[in-house]
Amino acid sequence: MKKKLSLIEHLYWLGSLERPENFAITARIQGSFSVNQLRKALLKLKQRHQLLAVRIVLDSKELPFFSSEGVSEFSIREILSDSDEDQVWHCEVEKELKTPFSWQEGPLVRFVMVKASNDIAVTNLIVVCDHSVTDGLSVAYLIRDILQQLEQPNCLEFLPEIPPIEELLPPQISNKFSLRFYLMRFIFMVATLSLIIIDWLSKGYRLVAKYLSFFSFPQSEKKNPNNLDILEEEGSKTGNRCLDSWSLTEAETSALINRCRQEKTSVHAAICTAFLLTFNRDKVSWTEKVGSPVNVRNRLTYPVGEAFGFFAARVETSLTYTSNKEFWRMAREFKQGLNEQTTDNKLLAPFTVLKALKPLMFNFYLKKYLFRVLKLFENRRVYLDISNLGRLNFPIQYGSLKLIAVYGPIVSTYEDKVVLGVTTVGNKLFLVSISANQQSLDTAKIAVNKIKQAIYACPSI
Repeated sequence: MKKKLSLIEHLYWLGSLERPENFAITARIQGSFSVNQLRKALLKLKQRHQLLAVRIVLDSKELPFFSSEGVSEFSIREILSDSDEDQVWHCEVEKELKTPFSWQEGPLVRFVMVKASNDIAVTNLIVVCDHSVTDGLSVAYLIRDILQQLEQPNCLEFLPEIPPIEELLPPQISNKFSLRFYLMRFIFMVATLSLIIIDWLSKGYRLVAKYLSFFSFPQSEKKNPNNLDILEEEGSKTGNRCLDSWSLTEAETSALINRCRQEKTSVHAAICTAFLLTFNRDKVSWTEKVGSPVNVRNRLTYPVGEAFGFFAARVETSLTYTSNKEFWRMAREFKQGLNEQTTDNKLLAPFTVLKALKPLMFNFYLKKYLFRVLKLFENRRVYLDISNLGRLNFPIQYGSLKLIAVYGPIVSTYEDKVVLGVTTVGNKLFLVSISANQQSLDTAKIAVNKIKQAIYACPSI
């Protein structure tokens, strides 16, 4: 199989050339299975999900393609630990998010099985992916398929290859070229060229400094760190744990869902409101934005279904607070703002922007700067990113195996921002957060408690 990367996949691949663009989901599974059993299940599943076992190859024009030929075996690590079970998988996820994939060798998905040595019947299965190949919902389907395959081999149907997402846009979106289209191309071209000039000036400065060093006293050698060294150094400043997870009980989850219905808002809006209020609790008034990926499978012209791939768009929703504004009123306002941002025109518009940037993506000299420019535009506006898979409407019991928790998706982050992953499965809501510092995680824990308080509070909270 050889498939051209979509523009969004191409963009994430460009980003991963500079630093890992990974995400992870952790599934806690009750029941025993081995590394060998998991490997056999994955060998079967790569026939159902063609992008599960691929690498990236370049053609004669250096354009990237997914290829199933010459792909390495799946990486599966098993860890038995006497330490706290949650702390171990937290540290492993943090480590995996910083570890790049070898895109030339593949596959772009790997696995870690974390077990407590005193209870090997419970496995924390960490699924780590390069974001260029798939999205969070795809991995949720993959976890379900793994459990089915472990208990009922050969029971899964084959899924067809899906065309690039920009070829599946509704006609009213794909044919929409406006002045904004060409303006965006101009803005990003100027920003990209500015980055190139800054890089050239920086290299020139280092060259001059190196030349002048010959005329100065010798200094002790210092290793020039690469990106990952810098990330490890920054991570060490915040301690070994900059990731934490929480959950709501079945009773709390049910009460939250019912209260959101009563208040005519959504669980996602309530979570976003709680986090924004908590992180801005010392301010009298504020306006903040939350970034969230949104599933677009049901908005495309082709029945994507449960295919393994990248079928998501990102939206940013604003929320404003003034003194004594009620929690549930804010949650309703957030939901209204999110609804306005998730119309087809607004949600799918970024894919037409990528078409505008296509000449930059395929230019040998410009493409490596493009992802950095996009990140600059994104991170300048958003401090909080929340990925919410919603309720996973599939069984939790698979023969002797039971899915008892799902934490994620959680993505690589290098900026001063908080990233939160939310999933509801088996009538429980699970949250996991990663941040650049422990203080933000402590604040996130306060936000989770605020959600619980809001469930039972009177409307004037």
